[in-house]
Amino acid sequence: MKYGIQSCSFGGLGSTAEGMEKCFEKLKASGQDVSEIVYNDGISAKQWAEISRNTGIEIVASHTSFERIATDIERLSDEHLEFGAKIIGIGRMPMKYGFPRTKGNILKFADVYNKAAEKIKSKGCKLAFHNHASDVKKVWFGKDKLLSIILDNTVPEVEACLDVCWAHVGGAPAEEWLNKYGSRISILHLKDWSGSSTAVLGKGIINMPALIDLGIKVGTKYAVLEEETREGDKMENIIASFDYLNTIKK
Repeated sequence: MKYGIQSCSFGGLGSTAEGMEKCFEKLKASGQDVSEIVYNDGISAKQWAEISRNTGIEIVASHTSFERIATDIERLSDEHLEFGAKIIGIGRMPMKYGFPRTKGNILKFADVYNKAAEKIKSKGCKLAFHNHASDVKKVWFGKDKLLSIILDNTVPEVEACLDVCWAHVGGAPAEEWLNKYGSRISILHLKDWSGSSTAVLGKGIINMPALIDLGIKVGTKYAVLEEETREGDKMENIIASFDYLNTIKK
């Protein structure tokens, strides 16, 4: 397993290519090797490739525009390959498929994802879906969970970026998903939970060492910090989380 960060964790510190390169330098100095990025119009594919080369941080995945996945996936995948990432993801369910949250709407989303995944399969690229707490609860008027509906009705080239904190908050802990779906959980988003809010890794109630061990066992490739704590200095919180991660990662 390789370890790193979701670039959104840096907030305004990484709002420009120059700022993000400085953030990645700190990421590398903290002993991490990869990043999942937010890919939009703010920093170009060429700039991301330069940041990766200059810092030695491998960019492995993204959260990007669902509309581009649905309508421009071939060019979008080529842009990702320019900076080395083969996992193209989104951060949440698009509004038009998520509300009303019916199984029929979710299946429509799955169909779009399946068609896009087929178009980029030959390039070695895959798609990913990131969950929030509501995505692991029972859907309205049904017994299934949104994330399970997606994974059960998509091709293997559609994977999950499993947020372990929101899985816990949603009542379906990460262990459940790792045990059921194995290597289709390609990325773990690491954030801790204090009982009432997100927390620095190691300061909450989630058993991170056990999740790392299970992720490695089932074939999860990456574990990335997503810093969303509400208090304290953002960079200090990131470094504190990395200090803890360095004591448990394998």
